[in-house]
Amino acid sequence: MTQIKNIGRFCPTDIKGFIINDSSLNKIKPEFYKVIEKAVEKYKTHLGEDLHSIY
Repeated sequence: MTQIKNIGRFCPTDIKGFIINDSSLNKIKPEFYKVIEKAVEKYKTHLGEDLHSIY
């Protein structure tokens, strides 16, 4: 039987119910930030001007 783990959280919302973007580069642990930087460089290299966004 599959067990659902209690991980994650609900996104905060404002008074009108819109999701508040509480993300920040400061919340990324340094060991993961290095990997993210390398991935972004690869996308920039391969996509160039066609790159719009990275999430």
